[in-house]
Amino acid sequence: MKSPVKSAPPPITPEQLRQARVALDWSLERLAARSDTTSLIVSEYERSGRIASRRGQHPDFDALASIRTALEAAGIEFMDGDEPGVRLRKLAKAGMTHPPELTPQQVRAARKLLKWPQERLAAQSGTTTSFVWAYENEGRVMKMYSREQSLDGLAAIRSTLEAAGVEFIEQNGGGPGVRLRKDFT
Repeated sequence: MKSPVKSAPPPITPEQLRQARVALDWSLERLAARSDTTSLIVSEYERSGRIASRRGQHPDFDALASIRTALEAAGIEFMDGDEPGVRLRKLAKAGMTHPPELTPQQVRAARKLLKWPQERLAAQSGTTTSFVWAYENEGRVMKMYSREQSLDGLAAIRSTLEAAGVEFIEQNGGGPGVRLRKDFT
């Protein structure tokens, strides 16, 4: 018996895209960086429902799918039906409505705490060295063509660092930080 073919998720509407950005409090630029697109692509889709072409982009790159993946990784659920909409997914930790942020600075600092080069973090997390480099140095989340489409590289990096003993913290007045868990020293 053949297994059923997975169908692509329904496309998101321009209104759903706007609602998702508002729910996450993300700018056009932030969504563009997370989805490896441009703010022009995001803006044009929100305004007109069309995807602007991007010079130099691989012909098989699906900007709308990349945008949807980035939003879903951040905790957005798309509701389809008579009136399509969005909502923030409830996460395991009490009171959290979206995944905790992971800044490029935290990734870099966590690697330094562990004395890991980018290559080791990439290998341990199932990402690539260029993925780690692009996020740490440019804050850009690259599309990983050779990996499962559902793979969330940042979530993989975070869980790998946490498994190695890193805690992601909010410093009093200092923003996000990292430290080694006390039981790991």
